[in-house]
Amino acid sequence: MQQGKNLTCAITDLIDIRERNKDLEMDQFPVEILYEVFRQLGPSDLLRCSLVCNTWHNEATQPRLWKSLDLSLLTPREVAALASIADDPRHLWLSHRLEEYTTDLLLKCPSYIGPRHLKLLEPLIRRTHKLDTLHLDRIQLEGPTCDELFTSLCASKCELTTLSLRQTLISSQSLRALLITYGPKLRHLDLSYTGIDDSSLYDIAQYCPNLESLCMDAVFRLSADAIEMFFRYRAPLTLKNLSLKYTYVLRPNWLLAYAARQGQNTCCRLQKVYIEGCDVFTIKDVKTLSALTGDKCFISHSAILEEDSLQGYRSLIDRLATGIINDPEDSRIRA
Repeated sequence: MQQGKNLTCAITDLIDIRERNKDLEMDQFPVEILYEVFRQLGPSDLLRCSLVCNTWHNEATQPRLWKSLDLSLLTPREVAALASIADDPRHLWLSHRLEEYTTDLLLKCPSYIGPRHLKLLEPLIRRTHKLDTLHLDRIQLEGPTCDELFTSLCASKCELTTLSLRQTLISSQSLRALLITYGPKLRHLDLSYTGIDDSSLYDIAQYCPNLESLCMDAVFRLSADAIEMFFRYRAPLTLKNLSLKYTYVLRPNWLLAYAARQGQNTCCRLQKVYIEGCDVFTIKDVKTLSALTGDKCFISHSAILEEDSLQGYRSLIDRLATGIINDPEDSRIRA
């Protein structure tokens, strides 16, 4: 919202300046206002602006504008044009920006994306040698083209610390290849709403020893046995943020066992846990987990049962009758 407000103000300022001085040339606009406009634009629009005049070129090619690259809204034609310009010796600045300054890349795919689109994206992604944050979200494609994209990532020179594959169809084999390549330095991993299976949990435990944040919301192909083994014995003890929303087979004892392992073996403790939709958790379970983490963990949950006992159910019925679902003393550990 703030960015949209800044963009509106910057454009309004440009219009006001133009209205006050009809003879003002394009290269005479204040660079501060130009930057406010340019930093809201995508790579395709920045390229167009760089061709207007020398002043606009200097501002549109600033390294700070190319640090974070969002390719989500680019059509196949725009992606092809961007890749072509990056290979053009007359535009060495673009290749240099991608290779030396782009650290964040986002591809949150719209419904129209196809194999040809992904094929065109491959050379662009391979150019980002300094990339440390990669979001490949909502890629709902299957087949060799999608596998080739993940394979090309494994051949990249970058060193990822953040990888998000949220709502992306990825095979366990492709995920394993990515984790083998980037796992040792990976700090944040999001596999929510993917179709990964039990073998992927083993790969996370084996190849991601320094993982600090793990999101696996609504990953329904994971079995109860695999999840239990992961948290009781295999999960890296470095986790600080954990999201397991709608993991219906999750049992409280498994997370309690993991928190106990952390307390015995490392200085790391869970700081944020999201377990909404994990229906077997009671408020007592949440309080126990909070105590095991040193009472400093933020736990977002949907538990309404005080404890899994006759007294707990009676208390819930009484609270429902009075319209009070959650006890005020639980507010500290709730979202």
